[in-house]
Amino acid sequence: MRWLPLPPFDDWIIHVSSNGHEAAVIVTANQMFLSENLVALLVDNAAGRLIKIVATPEVREVEDEMLEILKSSSIHLLLY
Repeated sequence: MRWLPLPPFDDWIIHVSSNGHEAAVIVTANQMFLSENLVALLVDNAAGRLIKIVATPEVREVEDEMLEILKSSSIHLLLY
C-alpha cells in the first residue's frame, strides 16, 4: 500500500497493490466534502480498470445525487 496525504485535510489517497500490480485506489473523505471534485480526484488517480473506492464515516449523510455520481463513475462507497 502507498499512502499519499491530501493536505490541509486529514485525508488520504491510498494505492493498494496485489502481487506487485496496482489493484485499487481509495480516497478517504474524513474531512473533505463529497463532491464532483473528489470524484475527479479519484478517477484521475485510478487509471484503467482499477477498483475505485471512496471511504467516509458512516455518520456522514450522502446525498442521492452524489450516490448517482459515484454509481455512474463505477466508484464504490465504503462507510466505516
